[in-house]
Amino acid sequence: MTKRLEHKAKAKQMTLDEIAAFIAGARAAGAKGTEFPGARVTWGGKLMSLDVVVDDVEGTLDPSSDITDSIPGTSSSE
Repeated sequence: MTKRLEHKAKAKQMTLDEIAAFIAGARAAGAKGTEFPGARVTWGGKLMSLDVVVDDVEGTLDPSSDITDSIPGTSSSE
């Protein structure tokens, strides 16, 4: 079974911390590094969202999890 992971920018464009958290979350979910990410950008070239499809081989993906919880300053508990 496959799962599409997506992260949308908290503000008008994504920060390096958000990109790093997306990559870390994708790796933790089983991405091997050979997958091709998708992106949505503005006409001005600002990164708005990233997505990638990964295999859920061991049932490790939690659909209720939010990878942005690992980004400093963006956790809903802060």
